[in-house]
Amino acid sequence: MASHLRMSGVDLLTIGEILGHRDLRMTKRYAHIAPAHKLAAVGLLEASFRDPETGSTTAVSPETASKWQQKRQQPPETALLGDA
Repeated sequence: MASHLRMSGVDLLTIGEILGHRDLRMTKRYAHIAPAHKLAAVGLLEASFRDPETGSTTAVSPETASKWQQKRQQPPETALLGDA
């Protein structure tokens, strides 16, 4: 049951509370992740590093890296909490 909950996106703390585990180590012991689920997570990670201009996951063009850096240095478009 813990594995199914974990692969559905439920966090470990919540799973432990639902199942009555006193220690997070117990929850981690039973919340196995299927190999296909791990592979899907790796795919998401690779996609986050994919160069939008070339589609390459091995290297990002200097131009794209420069654009990302400039965008990161801009203030956020929406106000953060307490910035009203």
